[in-house]
Amino acid sequence: MRAVVKNGIGIFTPQGFLDGNNGGTFLSLEDIHVTTKLNADMILVSLKKVVFFNRNGLDMFVKMFVKVKEEKSMTVGFCDYDIKKYNAIKKFYKNDISFSLFASQKIAELFAPSFQNKNKNVLLYNEDKSQRSAMAIELHDSGHNPIIAQTEDEFNTKKSVENAYDVIIENTYLGDMGQNVAARVTGNAII
Repeated sequence: MRAVVKNGIGIFTPQGFLDGNNGGTFLSLEDIHVTTKLNADMILVSLKKVVFFNRNGLDMFVKMFVKVKEEKSMTVGFCDYDIKKYNAIKKFYKNDISFSLFASQKIAELFAPSFQNKNKNVLLYNEDKSQRSAMAIELHDSGHNPIIAQTEDEFNTKKSVENAYDVIIENTYLGDMGQNVAARVTGNAII
């Protein structure tokens, strides 16, 4: 399968059903290596044309993601899914998600190092405090203005305000973020 590379993100778009029997026919390590040579900072698999998937189907991609992360130290994961697919992935992998989940390509672009359109007002919410913080730090470091909702009610209230935010982030998860360090010192604080 051939990837489309846009704004530093190589996106593969399989169609139909993903299970253990056909996952390898959609994507190979060779496809990923060719894409990384096209100056891709991220490798993502879009799930927008996937009708059904199971854990075995996703495992094929996750195994390739692990190899690519070890070799290239880049962000890998899935994008373009609905809430059902997001919840299924979170359920399959529970607390062992080493890849990223971006609800859309537009959201993934905000986290791509080569994305040029900076200074976006971004409302974000995740039920996990550490995820909220990690996203806010990544967005701020990328030149955006993150606004964090601490509760789901606060998030729903803020997102209902028309044209207040350029991008609204929910149902997104940052796995191991490639080259980024787990801690850093800013002023007198360790983040």
